[in-house]
Amino acid sequence: MKRYDLIKNTREISYKDRDEVCQGCTLDQMDQEPETLKSFDDKDEALEALKKYQSEISKLGGGAGTYYIITEYYVQINEYDEDGDWIGGGDVLDFAEMPQVEA
Repeated sequence: MKRYDLIKNTREISYKDRDEVCQGCTLDQMDQEPETLKSFDDKDEALEALKKYQSEISKLGGGAGTYYIITEYYVQINEYDEDGDWIGGGDVLDFAEMPQVEA
């Protein structure tokens, strides 16, 4: 069965690579651990729920230098079997709005 999952995903990007901060950048990493916040049967309900979220960019610094933590929210189409196990998918329908990067 097709489900529309509201996903939260996070990525850390160094200051020198800050030009990589863009919508969808959390999907472009090897060891991602996205979190499913809610799953919907209806596409329009999922997209309406997404409107309550805004992606976030936090600028941090420490011994390793300055870096950004990016948290994105998006709706992803996934296919599940009758037991609720994921069998495929991953296409993103839409992302929550993302603010600009602070230099």
